[in-house]
Amino acid sequence: MQAEGSGWRLDRLAFEQSLANQALQAGVSRYDAWLKHCQLTDQGWGIETEDGHKVRAKWLVDATGRRSVASKIHNIKKQKSPPLIAIWGIGKATQNLVPDARTITESDDSGWWYAAHLPDHRPLAIYHTSAAKAPVLKQEPQRWLKQLVQSRLISKHIDPEAFANTELRATDARTAWLSNAYGDHWIATGDAALCFDPLSSQGIFNAIAISDMATKAILSSNSDKALIQYQQKLDEVRNIYYFGKRLPDTN
Repeated sequence: MQAEGSGWRLDRLAFEQSLANQALQAGVSRYDAWLKHCQLTDQGWGIETEDGHKVRAKWLVDATGRRSVASKIHNIKKQKSPPLIAIWGIGKATQNLVPDARTITESDDSGWWYAAHLPDHRPLAIYHTSAAKAPVLKQEPQRWLKQLVQSRLISKHIDPEAFANTELRATDARTAWLSNAYGDHWIATGDAALCFDPLSSQGIFNAIAISDMATKAILSSNSDKALIQYQQKLDEVRNIYYFGKRLPDTN
């Protein structure tokens, strides 16, 4: 975000497609399928997908976001902040209305709203609240819509009527991190290693920065030392964000 003027907005679908295209041009092979099984052997990682496709790789990079698939395979504990659930929906584009170009946030007694218009002009509204209240809003969409109507700011920039009959979804939005983000020829990166709640506005920047650090660790001539430094950097970023302090210097 900028200190003054309009904040930067990003078309995520276009951005991610651009990244994928760059990877393909660089020689990366892409195969879209769900993971069925993976195992580390003397020949490297043996990976099998649900449709029977098999590949081998020297490194397993977990970039599966908050699901952190590799951590489950290796029984790595995930640390989490107090629950924060996002109840959200995408409304219909309002005809003959110029969408507001801003991202609006607003708090109330039990949570906070995040709202914006997507590139195709459909409105997005997300309410972040506790694990106790979230199921009620998910099961009774009219309560969610009523709170949207009653919002002081959001309702002035996002048309609540656009969300009539909109299906609501629930997403875990709290800060979370792995107690250990690497192991024997595997490494977790992006949200799979460390993710923040949306109010921090650090998601995309953090994912790219961590992925860059992970790449350098894998390619390092001394990967053991590089992986330790990678974990230390993750711990430092987490502590600065979550606890407001740096780790003590152990050198």
